[in-house]
Amino acid sequence: MGGRGILIRKALYGDLRLKHESYLEVKASGCTIREEHLAGPWIEVTIPLQCLVEDHMIVLPGSFSASKADLPGFYNPAPLDMEVELSLYVLYEFRGTSHEVTVDDYDTLRMPLQKHAVRAGKVPRGPFSSANVALMHGSDRREPGTTKAERQRKCKEQRAHAEDALHQAMVAYRFEGMCKRAAGEATLKEFLAVVLVSVGSFAGGFYWVRGTVAAR
Repeated sequence: MGGRGILIRKALYGDLRLKHESYLEVKASGCTIREEHLAGPWIEVTIPLQCLVEDHMIVLPGSFSASKADLPGFYNPAPLDMEVELSLYVLYEFRGTSHEVTVDDYDTLRMPLQKHAVRAGKVPRGPFSSANVALMHGSDRREPGTTKAERQRKCKEQRAHAEDALHQAMVAYRFEGMCKRAAGEATLKEFLAVVLVSVGSFAGGFYWVRGTVAAR
């Protein structure tokens, strides 16, 4: 790996929420978040992530079905805990500058990006999962009595309802366009009446011919 490419310094994957007492310490001192501050469990994936670098970049597409636990060298460190919200933290160097980023399990990871750069004179923040929002507000951001799987299912259902509503709106729009007519054109009811009469006439003629042939 060239000196101006991506060099992974540290990568952690798992439950990267802060312990409650650690959150208070980090908030008060502003120190870099270290491994001992994390609730865990988590695993180190520095080498596996380095192996995913191609052309001096890493792009890991995210989706509801693309857990990073399926990546080579990765695994879910808490497979029996349906409540855990997995995250990936990466501390890396690019062109001699320190960068860091934390993404949720199903989010896209794209690096390097300028917004990941650690400001000059500053120290890295360390792994800070979005799940720490609960600690910041002194409550759990998750709905009570729901599991991670149930929240994902609810999200998929909401998306399906939105897509169904969009489809119905498109059908209504097209139907409205069909109903619009220029001067002298038949209305939709008139058109349907002609079609029904034509079909009836055709059916009557068919059975008349059939009866005639049968009589012979």
